[in-house]
Amino acid sequence: MAVNRYQIGVDVGGTFTDLVCGDNEGSIHFEKTVTNRKDQAQGVLRGLSKLANRAGHDLAKFLDSVICAVMVRLLEEQGVHHRM
Repeated sequence: MAVNRYQIGVDVGGTFTDLVCGDNEGSIHFEKTVTNRKDQAQGVLRGLSKLANRAGHDLAKFLDSVICAVMVRLLEEQGVHHRM
């Protein structure tokens, strides 16, 4: 049985948190959740839970299969710059 691996990208914005997930079979899924400015992790976790559900896993099993770090816009606000 092949093991699924996932790559996830996250953009935490002022209003919405956008997530994209790609797997080793070539499928790509998108999610959008509302950003909680006081606790930005809430929107990220809601989106990750939705992506996990689409993949047929609970959140813990899904995150165990993630091979790419999550980028959060907050890093940019603290002076970290990146290019894609």
